[in-house]
Amino acid sequence: MISVQTLSDVGKMDASLFIDHVDTEWFLRARSKGYTAYGVCNAIMSHKLGEGSFRIWIGRWRGLPRHTPIRYYYIVRNSILLYKRRYAPIRWIMGDLVRLVVILIFYTALQAPRWRRLKMIGKGLIDGLIGRGGQYMVQD
Repeated sequence: MISVQTLSDVGKMDASLFIDHVDTEWFLRARSKGYTAYGVCNAIMSHKLGEGSFRIWIGRWRGLPRHTPIRYYYIVRNSILLYKRRYAPIRWIMGDLVRLVVILIFYTALQAPRWRRLKMIGKGLIDGLIGRGGQYMVQD
């Protein structure tokens, strides 16, 4: 829950990010203005992450979400867009870069359609670098 006063001070969520990191960006911006976020650890939310999941052994069995290729476009593009924001802490950027490398390795190596997924990750990288936001418009 966010108070009206906080929304007035921090601003609305950035719709140009469209799907991924909309909440992350808002919290980074709020934190840069001195706000603190609190979580409710025993809250329950019914939510489906991705189009399903698959299991992989990484020191133990883990369930990883499976997304469509376009979703990886948004994940990569929006991460790069956030790296450019003055209020994005270097510690968060470094952690997120590791996450992107893991995504690139695991999801292009282990999940079909590999070429389509890699192509969308590449497009996300380019669009993030040139600062393109909003909904992806098919250019193929």
